[in-house]
Amino acid sequence: MASIDFWQGVRLAGVRLAGAPRHIVPTRELSAAMRQIRAATGDSQEASAEVLNATLRRLYPDIEGAESRTGGRHSPPHLVTQKYLSHVERGTNARLRVPEWLSKNGVDETAEYAQASRVRPWLVRAYDIAFGGDGYLIAMHAWANAMRADQRHVPPKRTRNLPTDFPPGTEFEALRADLRDAPDHVLAILRDQANELRARRDRWNDRSAWHPSRGDKTGTLGDGDLPNPEGMLVWPGEYRVVRWVLHNTGTVPWRDRLLFPVGLTADGPKTVPFLPVPDTDPGGTAEVRCVVRAPERPGTYRFCVKAMWPNGVHCFPTLLLGLIYTATVPPEDLGDCYKEWAQR
Repeated sequence: MASIDFWQGVRLAGVRLAGAPRHIVPTRELSAAMRQIRAATGDSQEASAEVLNATLRRLYPDIEGAESRTGGRHSPPHLVTQKYLSHVERGTNARLRVPEWLSKNGVDETAEYAQASRVRPWLVRAYDIAFGGDGYLIAMHAWANAMRADQRHVPPKRTRNLPTDFPPGTEFEALRADLRDAPDHVLAILRDQANELRARRDRWNDRSAWHPSRGDKTGTLGDGDLPNPEGMLVWPGEYRVVRWVLHNTGTVPWRDRLLFPVGLTADGPKTVPFLPVPDTDPGGTAEVRCVVRAPERPGTYRFCVKAMWPNGVHCFPTLLLGLIYTATVPPEDLGDCYKEWAQR
């Protein structure tokens, strides 16, 4: 019933929703990343299958003789063939149901399924180890699963860790939940953001404009990545304040918008559950600062930040990535030389 109410409300408001391409399938982005990292080794796909099987044998000693099950929801670890890898890397090893919001958005209302990719966690882990992903593919897998979970709703929405889940007056505690050892200058940023969230609460009762629109567009133009570039080097536990500058390139004023991290993992970077985006009129810019604490373990980490309203509805459901954060924690033997660079 909730989905019907949403679409009826959109029609009554006369809003044209943003068009969406049929290829908006997060797992295909994961497949592309797996292909790129594997191809960077220079090995053929046939040779890569042998390397991957050797890794699978080390990770799963009982894998010999395990049956390969294609198309099912559950697939235990098994050895792979070149053909299997080809389908996974091209994102053609599964057919997934087209989400209701996408099929009703004027793309193809007759199609029920789209060619997609279903990538198992055990295969992602083996790829990451065998081809030097350094944890990047693990983070991509977490992002793809989080995006697919949001896309199951009409409209696409997040359902956990929303600002409305926290009682008024607890905004600061919500923001610092995973950042309790933050230095004073970081806590000052979190207090400012908590005050801004608290000041907006009275406006959240009117949700009439909380829906995607074709005239709503955004861009970053690269001017937000100068102090903290994507792919930064950080030492374990280091705090960074990432800065992005968003440009409202559409015709819709930005009001009541938040940025939510998508694809966080338990041992990955720590950050706030959401942060406010300043109200921005068309043609204007908004600067956003995001506090991130680096993981303790060496590796390459990634998550993306997406714009949503306080109820979790995606502002730009046809954009997969949003703003991307990637960072590498160097191995311990590089820690001394790197730490000197970080503190200059």
